[in-house]
Amino acid sequence: WKFFATNIIGTRVGSTYAPMWNTLFAGEFTLFNFWVPGYHIISILLFSAGAFLLYLLTTHLFNDRLIGFIAGVLFLLLPSHVESISWISVQLHLLSSLLYLSSLVAYERFAAKKFYRNYLLASLLAFASLLTKEIGITFIAGFILIELYKKTPWRAVLRRLIIPIFIIVTYFLLRFYATGIFLG
Repeated sequence: WKFFATNIIGTRVGSTYAPMWNTLFAGEFTLFNFWVPGYHIISILLFSAGAFLLYLLTTHLFNDRLIGFIAGVLFLLLPSHVESISWISVQLHLLSSLLYLSSLVAYERFAAKKFYRNYLLASLLAFASLLTKEIGITFIAGFILIELYKKTPWRAVLRRLIIPIFIIVTYFLLRFYATGIFLG
């Protein structure tokens, strides 16, 4: 609970709010202590899993494995991710991306098959992404873009946005409680 009630440095005044990041580092420290290669292995696994999720998302969206494969490989090869893999302190980007892409994959599956457990899973993963890095707030745009691509009627889209809006409000309230700052 302490990670969710405080900022990343353990106080309740200012700074960044990222409880999932603190949870990841606490777990890694429990496993690896000061064995640095372990942290790098986790970074590589997070990054590779993100590329695989991008493959899944694009494959499902476009119904084309080749497009998915190209998207996943491009994600793996882009040099903009070098820092996220080599710097242990930037693992929050990898974790947030993984959770964000997981939420989009689950939401796409919901939009395609209407299994509400996928909607719930997508919402929980989006919330976890938001609790890792604030850019996760764009999950709502991802959900809307998937719905637009699937040509979902607007009334259904608006109904499906109730939980994401609740997630965003909950995040801001938690953030304000933990840091004293509503918007950062």
